Amino acid sequence: MPEKKLVDLTYIRSIAPGNTAFQHTLINEFLLHTPSIIAEIKKNSKANDWNKMKAAAHKLKGSISYVGTPFLIQSVAEIELYCHQQEHAHLIPALVDQLDNNCQKVYTELATELKKRNV
Repeated sequence: MPEKKLVDLTYIRSIAPGNTAFQHTLINEFLLHTPSIIAEIKKNSKANDWNKMKAAAHKLKGSISYVGTPFLIQSVAEIELYCHQQEHAHLIPALVDQLDNNCQKVYTELATELKKRNV
């Protein structure tokens, strides 16, 4: 049984129909910048820096929407909301870990997609 895909590139294809070079650029930008934003969120989570964590989560929402990963958007939105409200701090570390783990899977899936397209 094939593993369920986490990524849906429908949106990228819709904003750049037939322009695979631009689609690749968007995917590569996600792969290049997302790990450092996740690291920033993790660092600020450990430091309980609500404002910096909220800003990093907000920055991440846009790029996540390009790669069609609604479950990631939900995690990031919850982190951003909890930081904004400065509530539910006990839930944030698990959300950050979940976000990081799911992003690792998405990175792998996107890298595989890029390799398939370059053949």
